[in-house]
Amino acid sequence: MENNMENSMETGLETDAETGLETDAETGMEPAAENAVGKTAAKNTWTEWLRIMLLVFLAAVLFVNRDKLQIQRDYPFMTVSRVSFSEGSDLMVIDQGKAAIEFIENKDGRSVLKRTMHGETLEGFYNAQHVVGDPMTGLYVADIGYDSNENGEMIVYERVVELRNNKDWRVVTEASALMREGTIGTGGSIYDLQLYDGAVWYLWHQGDELNLYRFYPGGEPELMRSVPCTDSLSGASIDLTTGTIAVAAHRGALSVLREDAVNWISLTKDGEHLMCSDVAARAGQVYFTDLYAGRICRATDLDAGKPGMETYFEGEGPLYALTLSEDAQTMLVSDGMAFYRISGEEAEYFSEASVSWFELSVLLWICLVAAALLLLYELRGLPRWLAAQLREESGLRIFLVLVATLVVSGFVIFSLMSELFTQEDESQSNNAELFADLMISKIDRDAISGIQWEDDYDSPDYEAVRNVLDGMILTSFHNNQYYYYILYGLSENAIRYLVNYEDSVFCGEPVSEYGSDYYSDVFDKGERFTIRTQDAYGNWVSTVAPVYGADGSVAAALEVGMDLSYQTAQRREAALNIILSVLCSTVVVLMLLLEVLFLLSFSDKKKALVEAGKRLDGPQRIPLRTLIFCAFLTDSMQEPFIAIVCSQLYQDFLPLPQGVAAALPMSGQLMMMAIFSAIGGNFTGKYGAKKTLAGGFLLQLCGFFFCFLTGTYIGLLVGKLMIGAGMGIVYVTCNTVAATGRSEKAVGAAFADVAAGTISGLTIGTGLASVFLTLGSWRNIYLVGGVILVSALVLTLYSGDVHPHAKGEKEEQVQEDGSVIRFLLNRRVIGFFLLVLVPFTVALSYREYFFPLFSQEYGLSEVRIGQIFLLCGLMVLYTGPQLSAWMIQRFGPAMSVLLGSVVLVLDMLLFVIWPTWISVLIGVVILALVTSFALTCQYSFFEGIPESQRFGEGRAMGVYSVFESLGQTLGPVLYGAALATGYRHGIGVLTGVMLVLTVLFALLMGKDLRRPAQLEEEPD
Repeated sequence: MENNMENSMETGLETDAETGLETDAETGMEPAAENAVGKTAAKNTWTEWLRIMLLVFLAAVLFVNRDKLQIQRDYPFMTVSRVSFSEGSDLMVIDQGKAAIEFIENKDGRSVLKRTMHGETLEGFYNAQHVVGDPMTGLYVADIGYDSNENGEMIVYERVVELRNNKDWRVVTEASALMREGTIGTGGSIYDLQLYDGAVWYLWHQGDELNLYRFYPGGEPELMRSVPCTDSLSGASIDLTTGTIAVAAHRGALSVLREDAVNWISLTKDGEHLMCSDVAARAGQVYFTDLYAGRICRATDLDAGKPGMETYFEGEGPLYALTLSEDAQTMLVSDGMAFYRISGEEAEYFSEASVSWFELSVLLWICLVAAALLLLYELRGLPRWLAAQLREESGLRIFLVLVATLVVSGFVIFSLMSELFTQEDESQSNNAELFADLMISKIDRDAISGIQWEDDYDSPDYEAVRNVLDGMILTSFHNNQYYYYILYGLSENAIRYLVNYEDSVFCGEPVSEYGSDYYSDVFDKGERFTIRTQDAYGNWVSTVAPVYGADGSVAAALEVGMDLSYQTAQRREAALNIILSVLCSTVVVLMLLLEVLFLLSFSDKKKALVEAGKRLDGPQRIPLRTLIFCAFLTDSMQEPFIAIVCSQLYQDFLPLPQGVAAALPMSGQLMMMAIFSAIGGNFTGKYGAKKTLAGGFLLQLCGFFFCFLTGTYIGLLVGKLMIGAGMGIVYVTCNTVAATGRSEKAVGAAFADVAAGTISGLTIGTGLASVFLTLGSWRNIYLVGGVILVSALVLTLYSGDVHPHAKGEKEEQVQEDGSVIRFLLNRRVIGFFLLVLVPFTVALSYREYFFPLFSQEYGLSEVRIGQIFLLCGLMVLYTGPQLSAWMIQRFGPAMSVLLGSVVLVLDMLLFVIWPTWISVLIGVVILALVTSFALTCQYSFFEGIPESQRFGEGRAMGVYSVFESLGQTLGPVLYGAALATGYRHGIGVLTGVMLVLTVLFALLMGKDLRRPAQLEEEPD
């Protein structure tokens, strides 16, 4: 018998007295049976995990390739401004209002779209003017962008950018100028970007000179040639094989300069009405587009010094941009909507491209069906679960809150947005009409009759009309109203351009035949019309009004309008603000009402017990849920802005890096909370719960008012130290009172109230902050928080009191002296603390510290950050209990803890791979989901291991709290230090450390991960 007991202690097995079979000393199962159960559970766990990973992978693949589910479709071009030859694909089309570059492959005489590169997505270019190369080897773009300064003047940025390895943009050269100062026009002043002899060449019209630049990939540009050129140009080109330069002047002249010549020679028009809009010189040939005639012409007799011209190709409408191949045998020309490919006698017209990926589409549909089946299998129990939740009080409450929130928010949002946007539309149209009337009243009507043809461009009448109208446009710019105008005339039964502000139309250029469009009604009937249009260049509101001459007839038509793209973006932002504000406000109000109802319910139950003459235990004397709710509500109100404000207020007066100093107040508060949580329990036993709670709230209140009154970095640092101390006292006192219940059921209910109040406060606080931040500065949040804490203090003073009994000297000790060290040195305990708990709580600062700082650089306000925090908090509040229970049931505590750390590592890795604000936002949402189950799983794992049970649950959770507080305290400081090296690098370092620690935990746990039902006990 004694030998059997010794063997049992050594091996963990014991011999059954009746059967004589060896069984596990802890589980009572035979080793073979236990191994079979463990293997079956492990197999089921990994099968479930593999199904989930496969479902996530399929969802990601389908999302990335969602536009390829359609096997074949036609892609129509929108606004083709230029087409170029490419090294890696046949053609590159500058489309969509110069905001996209589309790569087109020619297959069997048809265009096939290979890929599209958007400047807005890559932030690599603004509005592309010229493009050469190939993205896989080297892509070069000449582009322009627009901005405005503090005086309301329009500024144009013009530059050449280089794309290497299909990902890295580099600005090669850049310049900016006021639009009206003449160095940069609306079409740019960089021309003829081309690859030649391993280098990139381009012409740049700067001032009175046309300069030729060259740079090699990755290098800087150098000036190769400079020639005088005073004309305003619409196009320029150089033949690098011969050195011939050809330019198309803005008013129609074509001039050529041979390499060995001094003076320009101009093309003879021979009485024709010629308007050159673009020019290309290659292989000794010069071609140009004649805008009015809709044709491509070739310059002849260049060697004779008196070039002429001959028609090479005629289109069906105006032709704008022209590109020649190096051998001048093939040309590409756009008509604004599509393009021609001309080679010899053959001309092909392409208005659309085919998009076809048959094999990929079939594969994607297979993935879609597989993902749908997997999802249905995983959700097979969802209807039954939802029905069960609705039968419970908590589930029904959640359902009612969601329904009420959606109904109220939907009604309010629809009403507000309908009225707001209707009024805005009317206001924009009215403002355009009023501005048009004002401009018409200033026009010299006698001068209009002197502007009819191209030759009138230099006339005094033209200058008299234009100077007045341009002055009014500039005045509108100063008032941040960016109008445009176009003045139309009528001659030879055609509507013609006369004047516009940007000087981008040609005086006398025909717009349309008289009687063919609504402009004719203005001249014929004197009618005014206001329209809204949308194209690839923007969203426009335009009004066209008649301008009457001295004889009372309509002499001209004035079009005045504005690009509403910025206002449209603002409208989308306003709509999002309204939706989130109403949604968050509704959620906050409803949840606050629920907390009030919980307080009233507590008061009613307490009153009923007193009237019945029953004795109240500790948790029934003090409204624990409401008090802990107020403490954490006010604290979480700081989260949307505290990291940003600390970073802004810090002025390098401490020997600390900016990031560490910004994190110091946050870490200081958490450290003080941990310290006073450890010592606050003694205050409760000595002075009673009421006085201790009142002291804690008073200390927290002083911290809030100190932050409000000072508004400085040092003030925030000191104030948050006081806030942390007060919160630590309140937190430990509430837990101490909860533990004084007379029964296990009462204690459990009290701790549930404390946990629910904590989570509810953390959730509502960020939403409440987003509401009050719209009404004032961040300092007002401390004022509002102070008012809430005063209410909590008053409630505490009017509550009952509890005096927990001090532990007697003769009370049985769970472990002998020095057992804490032995407890910590166990592999499961120290491994969990150092490899999981501390790193995980440190990593949670990704949300509280990194996300606000990073989001601010993208223009996100503290209000929006608070709204995002609220929505994530709701996710934690409503999905956490169900998700954590599901995880533990499916995978067991140990595996659930490991999976939580793995998902957190992948979440942070997402930013390292894709460092954008969208990836950070996705990361915060994923982090909320991880937090909703991981913290509960970690607690369940630690509470369930045999070492914690032998050490004593209370003492074990005390050690747990110390390490949890250590991670929370270190989090902001470590993030601040890491991010000082750069966001991507810092997050990458933290991700790498987290990954290594997670792998070590998996190796350390070993077989415990394969035993989800329970963990094997280790002897000390």
